[in-house]
Amino acid sequence: MRAASYADQGAAREVLRVGEQPTPEPGPGEVRVRLRTSGVNPSDWKSRRGGSGRKLAAPLVIPHSDGAGDIDAVGPGVAASRIGERVWIWNGQWKRAFGTAAQYIALPGAQAVALPEDRETTDPYARQAVISAAADALTEADLMSASDALLEAELKRSHSPYYFMLDLAANAKLLPAILRPHGVAVVYGTGAAEATIPSQWLMVNSATLRLFLIYDISAADRAAVLDEMSTLLAQGRIVHAVAQRFPLDAIADAHEAVERGAVIGNVVLDIP
Repeated sequence: MRAASYADQGAAREVLRVGEQPTPEPGPGEVRVRLRTSGVNPSDWKSRRGGSGRKLAAPLVIPHSDGAGDIDAVGPGVAASRIGERVWIWNGQWKRAFGTAAQYIALPGAQAVALPEDRETTDPYARQAVISAAADALTEADLMSASDALLEAELKRSHSPYYFMLDLAANAKLLPAILRPHGVAVVYGTGAAEATIPSQWLMVNSATLRLFLIYDISAADRAAVLDEMSTLLAQGRIVHAVAQRFPLDAIADAHEAVERGAVIGNVVLDIP
């Protein structure tokens, strides 16, 4: 199969290679997915670059944990009726060597979740999610500061009790402008080992910082999230803000785009 991989940590163009790798076979309880897309996340380039205690996960790594495609084979213990199922993948490369930047992946069947037919979204709260993502991306790219009155006014207008933050270290200074009293800032990433937070404002306004690692939530929380996501997808209430697509051969360009914070939204690889 064709796949992207790296055997050393470092800059994207120095370590990422695209070539042939053995096609995996599904083991007991596993499915094999013929991938069509692979998502590039900040954690992917951070693992590839190394540093901050991140070591090479295996002698050879096929990166990326997110992806989507079709089940084309199943291992012992998995119903043959799953063959042909259109699925999305979570934790594809979490504590594993081989992720979704390839034509095929074999992984536990529970990590390949059925996708409904595409529907247009009508989610009235999607706008807030897009605005929050925009704030994160603009701040990471040094294109916005806490004095940006226009974006702050838009964020305040939404009067949201929640704010979802990609990078605590870069964006903590924005919290007084975008989070209402008694609100919750849900943090799922940070660009540095330490962050400076507006602690007095948080205390006076009884605000909460909630930090978590999406790869390592509890089994109960994971089941609840998967159930809710399946429902929202079926109802057409999830917006996928795909900012830029790259072919698999251009994976280094995709990593650099995410690493620079050069795009607002998801970066996706199209798998041939």
